[in-house]
Order: sequence, then structure tokens, then C-alpha cells
Amino acid sequence: MKKSNIETLPHVLAIDGPTKSGKTTVMNILAEMLPDYHLLDSGMLYRGLGYIANAYGIFENHIALKKLAENLPISFRKGEAFLWENTKATLILQGEETAILASKVAQVPEARRGLMNYLLTCRKEPGLIAIGRDMSWIFPDTPFKYYLNPSIKKRAEWCCLKVNEDYLATYQKINERDDNDRNRTISPLQIHQDALIIDSSDMSAQQTAELILRDYIDRK
Repeated sequence: MKKSNIETLPHVLAIDGPTKSGKTTVMNILAEMLPDYHLLDSGMLYRGLGYIANAYGIFENHIALKKLAENLPISFRKGEAFLWENTKATLILQGEETAILASKVAQVPEARRGLMNYLLTCRKEPGLIAIGRDMSWIFPDTPFKYYLNPSIKKRAEWCCLKVNEDYLATYQKINERDDNDRNRTISPLQIHQDALIIDSSDMSAQQTAELILRDYIDRK
């Protein structure tokens, strides 16, 4: 019996979740477990697009912005983001200024359409590990959809362990970001009806990655 197009497409592990939910760490652990799989961090893609568009001064040229988004020179390897193949850019792209640029570029419909086209090209053999806020919608046919859902309290604690920040201020910042993400007009944060919801509040990133890997292996 001939397989359907969906069955023959490369597998995608679509991992969604709110801000500071540990998606990047889980992706990097999964990358060690599935070393040949490609990686995709959609949040970093928007940051990279905003950063490069700002450097080239093309924010107002929406045609050029769409073309750049479709051919974005960014890749992910071993926990690092690279621009132009070999320039490490993780620290640059994680900065607050770059986050503002990402938010700005995300409001441009042409940029979003271009980036959507780019995202679909990332689906390659033997498979793709994709993290973001709406990966389950970008790759609707994948049966491997996951949503990391740790509590705000736990996410604030994790942040304070990484950097010396005030807990209450961090909690409020995360809560506000969640509200903004859920209520935004374009691509709001929501849980896909087919996603496996993982409350990782009391789990390590290693345990979360192992849970996802077991589910994937059992069902692939």
C-alpha cells in the first residue's frame, strides 16, 4: 500500500510553550539525543531577521524584508545560533535591543509571510526539532506536537537562578508577557488541541526531553 505524502515527509517534533518555559534547553538536549536532526528556533529567527534588517536599513522596504526573510542566513548547531554560516550570534540575538527589533519586524505582514516560507524549508531529513510559540500550527500535519506548560512561579524561579534578578519583578514580567502573547492579534499563544501538554514545573530539562523522546520513539 502506497504511503501518503504526510507519511513520507520528514518528522517534525513541534515544541511550543510560553516564554521562559525551557524550550531552548530541551531542544538542545534533544539535539544530543537525535544528533542528525535539524534544529529550528522560531523566536531566534525573528530576532535574526530584525537584527539583519536593522543593519541593512530595510525596515521600511517590505519587499526587501520579505526576500530577506525567505533567505535568512541563520542556522542552529549545538546550542548556538549562527549568522552567515559561521558567525556565532546567540548572545547578540538574546539581547533586549534585538527583542525589540524582533517585535517590530513581526508586525510586518510581508516579513511574516516570507518567514513562513523559510520555516517550511527547514523540514529536512532525517527530521526537525522546532521550538516556538506556534510550531504546531506551522507544521499542522505532524503528530508529534508538545506544549511545555510549567507554572509562572517555576519559570520565575528558573530565571532568577540564571541571573541575579528580583523574583517579584521577574514574576510580573513573565505574567505580563504571557498576557501579551495570548492576546496578540497575530499568532497568539495557544495550546494546539492535538498537543501533548507537559507540566514540567517539577521536572528537569533532561526529564522533559526524555519524556518527549520516549513518546516520539513509541509513535514514529
